[in-house]
Formats: sequence, structure tokens, C-alpha cells
Amino acid sequence: LVVVTDDNPRAEDPAAIREAVASGAREGADRVVLEFTGAVPPYRVTREAGPVMDCASGAVLGGPGEYLVVRAEPVAIFDDAGKSAYAGERTVAGPGNAVSRAIITCSFEGQLQVALKLTGNAQRYADSTLTGPGRIVVDVQR
Repeated sequence: LVVVTDDNPRAEDPAAIREAVASGAREGADRVVLEFTGAVPPYRVTREAGPVMDCASGAVLGGPGEYLVVRAEPVAIFDDAGKSAYAGERTVAGPGNAVSRAIITCSFEGQLQVALKLTGNAQRYADSTLTGPGRIVVDVQR
């Protein structure tokens, strides 16, 4: 679990990432949560083959395999002082049964992209949102 908080979220900002990535096991699934200081921005989840790359530099961040990729925008990347809204790790370990890790592959020009590396026969997933604070939740069935 990675917890990075913004002690001064501003309502007029786009949804700035607050607690970037949290992962954990729940009954029958591995869960990954992206938490925001504001409302959940528009997002989509797609299944993609690796490798996955940094959207700005093109550097390979995750090797071959299958990934669920969560893309959200607009997301504030920097505050008014130019400080990154998220200071946590770029890669967060997953529970390991269906998701081995979550990798932030894009945090650039208002875009956020997180690739969830799938393990074994992880085929089914469900995504949803929660409020108070805004969260994108992805459950990957074991």
C-alpha cells in the first residue's frame, strides 16, 4: 500500500492524484485502487500485451505478458508551484494471485496511465468508482 497525501487539495483543480496506487487481496480477487483528491476523472480500462512503456520517454517499464491498463484524464500532474502531485513509487507490488504489480506508465500532460501486470490465468475483471474520496477500483478475479 502506497499512501501519499496532498494536505491542501483545491476544489478548482482537476482531479489530482492523491493516493496513487493501493493493492490488496479480497475474497476471490486482487484489487487495485487509484485514489484522487477530487472527483474521478473520465477513464477506461483495456487489456494489452506487454511490454509496457513510459508514455513520455518510451523507456520499457514492464516486460512481456498481459496487462490491464487504466487510462484517466484530465489528471493534475503538478501543483501551482510545479511540484509533482504524487511522490510515491512508480511500481507497487500487487497481491500476486492475479496482479503481480501496478506500474505508473504515464503521468504526463494531464494523463495518468497505470498498467496492472496479470499473473496466471487472470481473465475476468470488473472496474468501478467510489466517492469520498474519488477512486477507480479494479478487481481482477483469481
